[in-house]
Amino acid sequence: MAARLIFAVFVALLILIPACSPQVDSELPEPVKLTLVQTARIGQTDQVLALLQEGADANEIDEVGNSALGAAVLGSHPATVKALLTAGADVNTRLLKQGWTVLMTAAGGGQTEIVKALLEAGADVNAKNQEGWSALMSAMFAEHAEIVELLRQAGAQE
Repeated sequence: MAARLIFAVFVALLILIPACSPQVDSELPEPVKLTLVQTARIGQTDQVLALLQEGADANEIDEVGNSALGAAVLGSHPATVKALLTAGADVNTRLLKQGWTVLMTAAGGGQTEIVKALLEAGADVNAKNQEGWSALMSAMFAEHAEIVELLRQAGAQE
């Protein structure tokens, strides 16, 4: 008896659940296409290269003022940084309103590989932000000795 009752409830649920479910459109929505800045921020180098090949501007700035290169540096993505530099991104771009260059940011963050790429691309080693800080000062403050030496070899002044 109990087994029949359980079976009857089970069958009723099988019939009722689909009838109560909302109708779902069988077509899937278009996938969201990320901007160059968004793609650079998450380090999707292959997608960055694809967007650049489709005509994206290597110096794209998002709605809050971040550049693709700045986003790649903040995300610590050396391969993406190199791809953007090769595509002509401004090596001396500044982040938001604070005026920190991407080199200052990478130097203070201990990102040796990115610092090397930025220096090779011609970054201004003596640029200063609004508070008077330079990449060298950032690296010294954060105690990144290898980066301090790289910056000095590139002509950074205290």
